[in-house]
Amino acid sequence: MVGVSIQATIMIKTSILFVFLTVLQLVNANTKPSVFLKQDLIKNYALLVEEVNQLQRATLVEKIDWEALTQVFFDSRNAYKNVELLVAFLDPEFINDYINGAPLLKIERKTDDMTILNPKGFQIAEEVLFEKNLPEFKLLVEQLQARIIEFGNRLPSLYLSERIVFEAMRTQVIRITALGITGFDSPSGFNSLVENNITLKNLEKTASAYYGFLNENEQVKLKTIFKQGHSFFEVKEMDAFNRYQFIKQFLNPIYGIILQVQKELFIETKTMVVKSGYAVNYETENIFDTDFFNADYFANYANSGIEEKKIALGKTLFYDPIISKNNKRACASCHHPEKGFTDGLKTSVAFNEIGHIDRNSPTLINAIFSTRFFWDNRAGSPEAQAEHVIFNPKELNTNYNEILGKLNSNSTYKKLFQEAYPEIKEINRQTTLSSLSAFIQSLKSFNSVFDQSIKGKIPVPKDVEAGFNLFTGKAACATCHFIPTFSGLVPPLYVETESEVLGVPAYNDINKAILDQDLGRYGNGRPKEKADFYKNSFKTATIRNIELTAPYMHNGVFNTLEEVVEFYNIGGGHGWGIAPENTTLPSDELNLNATEIKQLIIFMQSLTDTTGMTAVPTTLPTYKDDLLKDRKIGGVY
Repeated sequence: MVGVSIQATIMIKTSILFVFLTVLQLVNANTKPSVFLKQDLIKNYALLVEEVNQLQRATLVEKIDWEALTQVFFDSRNAYKNVELLVAFLDPEFINDYINGAPLLKIERKTDDMTILNPKGFQIAEEVLFEKNLPEFKLLVEQLQARIIEFGNRLPSLYLSERIVFEAMRTQVIRITALGITGFDSPSGFNSLVENNITLKNLEKTASAYYGFLNENEQVKLKTIFKQGHSFFEVKEMDAFNRYQFIKQFLNPIYGIILQVQKELFIETKTMVVKSGYAVNYETENIFDTDFFNADYFANYANSGIEEKKIALGKTLFYDPIISKNNKRACASCHHPEKGFTDGLKTSVAFNEIGHIDRNSPTLINAIFSTRFFWDNRAGSPEAQAEHVIFNPKELNTNYNEILGKLNSNSTYKKLFQEAYPEIKEINRQTTLSSLSAFIQSLKSFNSVFDQSIKGKIPVPKDVEAGFNLFTGKAACATCHFIPTFSGLVPPLYVETESEVLGVPAYNDINKAILDQDLGRYGNGRPKEKADFYKNSFKTATIRNIELTAPYMHNGVFNTLEEVVEFYNIGGGHGWGIAPENTTLPSDELNLNATEIKQLIIFMQSLTDTTGMTAVPTTLPTYKDDLLKDRKIGGVY
């Protein structure tokens, strides 16, 4: 026993010495991996500048060889992909706006007026290149060249630390998962396999800068997982690329391993600096973890109170029609738990059963993971969303004076609020909103059959894997319904919520097709968004729990998933002959066959998960008042 103790002591001392030497090495500026990586980045960025210069010169030749020009363009794209990991992290806004953002019109973020930004960068240039529009392509390349040179001039002064390198690596893993292998940032798809392979090689090269600070077992672990990742690129085209297995066997594991290495090297993580200032919870080790997102980032409600008590109180309020003017209508009136917190109607019944609300009731599961709310993106927080519903004459049709008066007159509610907010003496607007938001925030769904299988907890059904590969590949669904929410929450930072113009019909009859006249985001009441390109634009809803949330689209026009898939399969509004000029959906048909459509739907159905969310309260706080004593749990209608 004594020998064992001595041996253990020696091992502990050896470990402490190793940690000390590792930290000492990292502190030494001459051996910092970040210093080497910065130098390497500047060198490779110079190669990018040269490639783009060659591209610009190639547009000036007297007779254009489009095949040769395309190759020069892809050489430039490849050079960008070789530096993307760090440059996209160092200045994500600049890269998104000018170098490699989506080919869509945008509103300038930093002005008070409505300034529209035309798309710039590689993605829009690729679209124009394949249209063979030489004048427009020349202009885009000149703009791209100027911006790349501009960023290159700033690059030497940009700060790079070990912490930034590790955060950039993990962000790049998310980018590969949600944007790279799905084809989002490669509009034509012709160069996608090459680009993703380059991105992977650059990720490995960046990680290898830290191999010298790891023991042999850790080095072998990293080298083995990267070898596993490279094996997926032995296919000849992206259509044959198994995205599901690539995520399961490489991307998810490497995402966790990079964090483990960061901690083993005693490199601080961002959560040591700011706990809740980011959309992604940096401490998670899997992109499909239940806690991958930091829910507090998306909510505005106060941190005061006891969370479990707030959730329980919020649930009671959610099912209590006391928060409506006539005491007959609750939040649950339009959000039934057994229907994925929707109501199964094309558009919900309006207040006092007079007509209908203008749009389909969206799910509340994972609703918190968004930076915009409602189909038209008008609300900027779940609290603002709740207030729109409270005040809307067609919905709850009430105000805080009425709600608070009823709540404060009830001893049970007073007790529940006091237990949830011990430091606050009376029920008020903020505690009411905070409680409702806490309950909605608790409706998180990341434990479906698909989630469990891609995390390796259960075997994956064959059709689920095939359907996911279609969703992220041939069907191109994941270019709008982003991993892992499968909604319009945009990766890799998840701080923006997209809306799309699809050309949705007013009626489900292709022979009498008429574009739905709802202007969507254009009419959401935000002056800066009253832009023509937002006409008929609607929030990209989540695919999670879609099996439960029929009918579909903002107007509930499609009754089944088969109808939805067929709409996209023939090119959306283009196929129906009703697509407006500002449609963001490509006109291409998907050419999915019957088997592929079936597999795609099976995958979407595998995203169903309402575990622990569907239990309804059995009682509500009682009143003696004749108008309040017979309230129905969940509302009358």
